[in-house]
Amino acid sequence: MGLLLLILIATLFLWLLGAAGLVYALGHPKRKTFAVALGKGDPTDPADLELEAQEVTFTLSDGKRSPGWMIQGNDTQGPTIVVVHGFGDSRYGSLKRAPLVGPYAKRVVVFDLPGQGESDSRRAYGGLREPDDVLAVLGQLEKQDAERIVLLGSSMGASIAIAAAAKAGGGIRESILGVIAEGPYRHWDEPLHNIFRKHRYPRWPIIPLAGEWLALTAKGFKDFDRAGHAAKLSCPLLVLHGSEDRLCPITSAKQIAEAAPAGEFVEIDGGGHDDLPTGHEQAYRDAVGDFLKRLCLRGGSGTM
Repeated sequence: MGLLLLILIATLFLWLLGAAGLVYALGHPKRKTFAVALGKGDPTDPADLELEAQEVTFTLSDGKRSPGWMIQGNDTQGPTIVVVHGFGDSRYGSLKRAPLVGPYAKRVVVFDLPGQGESDSRRAYGGLREPDDVLAVLGQLEKQDAERIVLLGSSMGASIAIAAAAKAGGGIRESILGVIAEGPYRHWDEPLHNIFRKHRYPRWPIIPLAGEWLALTAKGFKDFDRAGHAAKLSCPLLVLHGSEDRLCPITSAKQIAEAAPAGEFVEIDGGGHDDLPTGHEQAYRDAVGDFLKRLCLRGGSGTM
């Protein structure tokens, strides 16, 4: 009986340790810094892509600094497109989208989310607080007369962009013409289940325990439903999803698009996760370009 009790206690301890490790990992992703981007052969400056840009520093919602670039677009009458990167990425990863959306933009803005890239913030928040950081950046752009804004996010950045647009108020809400979401997920744990399944990690009870932990400690966690946020949008939403995305469920992406008052869904055949701009460039250009042109023609009225 004593041995059985010890086994149960040890098992419970390992479960709690696993949940704690997962929560910590969500708050401290590996940072994609200059050195990491350089080592992977990714562009480390807009000039690498023959783009003109100005270095800027944004102040996030916690007062910490985030480096970024304002990249010159090709359409002086176009919107400012703000790119929100995904988990474990940074402004360096966002650069690959600039040449594809630049033809329709006055400028393209990229920056580092808290706890990622080279931002001063020590931790990330799994998409819970980051919508406030996006709104902080938009507030600083508004002061520079960026009257028309489109948010473009990928993966976690897509869910953040949707939540930020839904949460925006006042002049910022009116300035957001639309949202483009690449490979979004509806619920916080959907990518985790697929990552754990791929590596054959035990999903139960680690992920549920981490969820209970976050529910007790993280503000806004219980409201994490990106379809619910999409339903509150006052601007059009384009959801792009690869048919072969093994990280974020395509069913959830469709639910997000369907929940939005002016949502549309585009499935890119053969697309995976985060490879749509590079591996399926023409399909990406067609879908995003058509959406942006229609947005500008309608002036962001919310009807597509």
